[in-house]
Amino acid sequence: WQIKGLASACLVHPLLCTMRSPDSARARQWLLALMLLAMQLAAGKVLIVGDSNAEFSGTSLASFCKGAVVKNAGVASTTAVQWTSTEDLLGQIGSDECGGTPDYIWLSIGGNDYMETECTSSVANIAAKITASINAVKQKAPRAKILMTGYCMPMAAESEDSQCNSPGKFKPLMDALKQAADGDSSVTLVDSQEACGGSASKWSESKYFMDAIHLNNRGYCKLFTQAGVQTALGCEAASYDCEAVDCKTPGFDQHCGEATFESCEACCAPGSGPADNAKGTPDSGLADSAKVAGVSSLLLLLLLPAVIAI
Repeated sequence: WQIKGLASACLVHPLLCTMRSPDSARARQWLLALMLLAMQLAAGKVLIVGDSNAEFSGTSLASFCKGAVVKNAGVASTTAVQWTSTEDLLGQIGSDECGGTPDYIWLSIGGNDYMETECTSSVANIAAKITASINAVKQKAPRAKILMTGYCMPMAAESEDSQCNSPGKFKPLMDALKQAADGDSSVTLVDSQEACGGSASKWSESKYFMDAIHLNNRGYCKLFTQAGVQTALGCEAASYDCEAVDCKTPGFDQHCGEATFESCEACCAPGSGPADNAKGTPDSGLADSAKVAGVSSLLLLLLLPAVIAI
């Protein structure tokens, strides 16, 4: 493929606008191609926002989305309502502490709003709360692409007396998430209720959870390696064996928001499997992200002198 004309060159970098000599056309084409490649290699910045599903993911997304630079501002027990009007929460979006302006936001909300009603709230009510939160988040980062995944179907009811006591009770929540996402073209929803072995009529498998509703690292692997999630976040091509990763979620001590936990002692609950069978280190994704960002930045720096010289 080719990029023709100075107007196209200017879109890539203003310095390329100075290449007006016919003799520089071929060099311009090569440099444009190389600079675009470097830009494509640059890791996208992902900010994690929302409830315990968000906070308890730690830095696992960096391990399961190659090339992503991840910051986690999730806060357990928070609701969509709180992520609509609480400045202490919303203020983390775009803050220096949380990595500045994000390219992507993984937004996990709605579960607490629904479950605090014992799974009796209407689809319309929950969808309205989720929509309001989406709008509030967009005001803080209007150019960021928003990903919502909903939730893996839980592995069981949260307690014996819970009214959220069957997989079917969670259908209104899933429908509300879809309704809210369908109403906003800037939001991508990847339905994840089957990602951890469950379905609309079956509980998920216990090995992916640290308790009835919260995922362990293996569960987050299943969540984040879904094709729709990988595409939505621009993850680089990679293969993952979720059955072989450590069940202990990394990065609880690296939150940029108001974290409620600093470690994950319960991550490897009964059913999770051994904690020491990981292939590679839990934070290997972070290392890969740093390498990719460093290589792409170096490539751009090396190219700029050549651009100026033409």
